[in-house]
Amino acid sequence: MSVWDAIWTGLVGGLCASLVWFLVFRLIRPRVRIAPKASWDPKAGLVRFKILNSASRDLIDLRFQLDVLRPRVGPRGITYTRFRVPLTAQPPVLLAGKRRGGDDSNAYRVAARLDPSEVFTEEDNHFVRFKVFGRDAVSGVGRVAEASYHSIDDFVTGTYEKGQTFEIAQRKLSSQRS
Repeated sequence: MSVWDAIWTGLVGGLCASLVWFLVFRLIRPRVRIAPKASWDPKAGLVRFKILNSASRDLIDLRFQLDVLRPRVGPRGITYTRFRVPLTAQPPVLLAGKRRGGDDSNAYRVAARLDPSEVFTEEDNHFVRFKVFGRDAVSGVGRVAEASYHSIDDFVTGTYEKGQTFEIAQRKLSSQRS
């Protein structure tokens, strides 16, 4: 075997091993989706964010973080002042994986006391960032998912529909639990 054959064999073998690892890692990594629009209940003063676990396995060690960020231009570039917004409830211990049958056990709504009309004023460039961290229950691989909401149009008055959808219904304001 020549030197070039050995290099070629090592290169092809390395690429194949990388592809296999990429596919395995894709299967064991959590898949969390966050709603592109937040629901807002002005009567209760609550903003809700819906998350879905799109993977077939459960998520554990869930943590949520909601921040209002204010950009400031300084001499060394843009810096962000972060204001943490407390959530109304503790995160669940487990978020079930997506099951066949279409139930909503893999969906969860997170609520916080926040008034979008006070956050988005014309003189400031505030925006809201919602982060979710979860680990796969089998592999232990973690993932952070985040969504940013840059205008008041990203907050729709109503409540989320049940199930695998991010649709927001205009009915039952203030009467549905978070």
